[in-house]
Amino acid sequence: MSEGNLEITVEIKTEAGVISSKFSGSPEEVLKGVMGFLSDSLPAFSVAKRISLKYPSPDELVNLLGEDVKISGKEIIFLKKLADAAEGIRKALIAARIIFELGTSDSPALSVKELSKTTSIAEKTINNNLTALVKTGGVERVAKGTYKITDRGLLEAIAIPPKSGET
Repeated sequence: MSEGNLEITVEIKTEAGVISSKFSGSPEEVLKGVMGFLSDSLPAFSVAKRISLKYPSPDELVNLLGEDVKISGKEIIFLKKLADAAEGIRKALIAARIIFELGTSDSPALSVKELSKTTSIAEKTINNNLTALVKTGGVERVAKGTYKITDRGLLEAIAIPPKSGET
């Protein structure tokens, strides 16, 4: 087996007997195969899979930042100013979430001051945009003047293609 590939055997024991299957390939191929096997073997799993949402993977989160935003330790760096303030706020909050999930930060939230400093957007503009983002459910206020991106906000960011000129 080549480096980066997995080999997994899945066995399901029920009162009716044992069902097993072996999967090998890239992690994505193995996951797809296992999910298909479970859906076919356990109808209840298929239903549960459709009603449960999973956080985007770390790769998907990083892809949401595009080439305009980089992370260095705890620091979020915008390489160029984005034309849309709401998009800049979302990307900064996504970066904060990544830093938190990597264990580098104690919180996935940023204050209005931190958002302003990071994005080079005036605090008044940040506040005006945060009001709209909170109203739509994409961002959550966690304390006075402190906000984080919601799971809904992440899923919407994945579903909405970037504007022309963005990566």
